[in-house]
Amino acid sequence: MAESKSKNVGKILKCPHCGSSDVSFDVTIGKLKCQHCKSEIEPELVQDDENPAFLKGKIVGSGAEKIIDSNSMITMKCTSCGAAITLNTDEAMSARCPWCRHTLSINDKLPNGAVPDMILPFRVTREYAFAEMAGYMKEHKSLAKKQFVNDFKPENLMGVFLPYMVVDMNVSAEMSGEGEHQTRRYTVGSGDNEETRYDADLYSVHRKFDLIINDLTIEASSDKLNQNALINTNNIVNAIMPFDTQNAVKWDARLVKGYACEKRDVNINDLDKKVKLQVEDIMRYQMQDSISLFDRGVRWDKMRLEQKGVKWNTAYMPVWLYCYLDRKSNGESILHYIAVNARTGEMVGSSPVDVKRVLSIIFIVPLICLVIGHLIDAFRIFLNSHTDIYITPGEPGLIAFGLGFMWMLITGIGLGVTAFGYRNKRARHLHEKETSAAINNLEVDDVFKEDRRGLRNSQMTSRNDNRIRGIQQQNAGMFVSNKIAPGDSPKYKAIRQSVVAPQKTVSNNTDTAKAVAIAAFIVVWILMIFAMIASAMLSLLF
Repeated sequence: MAESKSKNVGKILKCPHCGSSDVSFDVTIGKLKCQHCKSEIEPELVQDDENPAFLKGKIVGSGAEKIIDSNSMITMKCTSCGAAITLNTDEAMSARCPWCRHTLSINDKLPNGAVPDMILPFRVTREYAFAEMAGYMKEHKSLAKKQFVNDFKPENLMGVFLPYMVVDMNVSAEMSGEGEHQTRRYTVGSGDNEETRYDADLYSVHRKFDLIINDLTIEASSDKLNQNALINTNNIVNAIMPFDTQNAVKWDARLVKGYACEKRDVNINDLDKKVKLQVEDIMRYQMQDSISLFDRGVRWDKMRLEQKGVKWNTAYMPVWLYCYLDRKSNGESILHYIAVNARTGEMVGSSPVDVKRVLSIIFIVPLICLVIGHLIDAFRIFLNSHTDIYITPGEPGLIAFGLGFMWMLITGIGLGVTAFGYRNKRARHLHEKETSAAINNLEVDDVFKEDRRGLRNSQMTSRNDNRIRGIQQQNAGMFVSNKIAPGDSPKYKAIRQSVVAPQKTVSNNTDTAKAVAIAAFIVVWILMIFAMIASAMLSLLF
């Protein structure tokens, strides 16, 4: 990598009591602590006195500016002894001067996305995060892969700072469409021809308002932005949001000491579309109370939003991660996460399903029943041929086959549903509900249009008032970096390198299990039918 020089990037951040530069963050007390005199230093809160309701124009924080330089090697001048220190920001955000032993920290903006505008320090300890994950593991280990369970140890938990964009917005919005209010529900016809019908009043619906959004939070890593649940489990990390961004402090490199940091690699223009979609989701959600009359739903035909003001800042948010790279025999792989929000303690996980174990549970009992059925029939044939005892052909074997079939049916459905839940595909951050937002100057204009009768659907056709669009997969053309994040541990580096490469469509464990289970179910069912037919024929012959 090319080397860039800066005289002002490296700073010696000293203890205000003893002057030592050996200062690090102590998660148990939530403060910086001097390792020399044991003094506790309170991190400096971000002063955000600007009310989003009064935002005008576009404001971009220094950490959110366009990434114009991908260089990671910088040269810092020690402000104590004057020595030149070279640092790779892909691996660390501070370095110790070999001459005077002072610690130099990167606290100024770099053009490669390494330094955010603010940071939330870790508040949840490793021990607490491990206990939360252990509860999840206990519930899911019965069908999870053995290696996934065996590797779950405290030392395999990684504390990681992930990059996010935090957006404040002042929006003027207007929405128009149609809504239906149910006036009658009744049935027509009789017997098998009975149908439910609905009558409803149709209204023209119009809303005009100002929308104030505070701290809309979006992933600022191209890897985490891709939340296609068919090929990755990034929705798990997304689902542990929101963070308490109101408690963010000013960037201080000492806060990330001992943790991995994933560098921001996307710019504002890469996120404009996603932000717009999420703002529209918030608009639809915020309008729910004002359209409560329309119990059959509202179809918004036009949505207009005008940004009166917007502010972009970048932030590092803390996460505890347990990662497991599930490699397939065909060379494909998927990275599973158990993630804990290191501020709120929110925990969400995804587990790789042991397909062989699931199939063995489903089919071992039916196969045993199949063998028992044959033995019973053979014994029946023997008794009917050599004794005066007569047993009706096929009945004992049929009962055994039936028991096996019922086991296969019940466990197959039960385990299939359970295994599907292991992947947790639907977990996500409910941005439309959990983002702080307020409506001002609301204007309501609803006009009756017509009385609709004999409607067949219980809801309005094409209703979209509860539609969510801001969670879709990002464009493939987004800027992607294969660099390792600053401060990454060797294990984290190995995992990230193996999955940041161009992604292929990966067959999910759960989907594979379902397909194999269905196919095996059909095969065993056919075999059981043939076995029963063969047993009946043998009974007739003897």
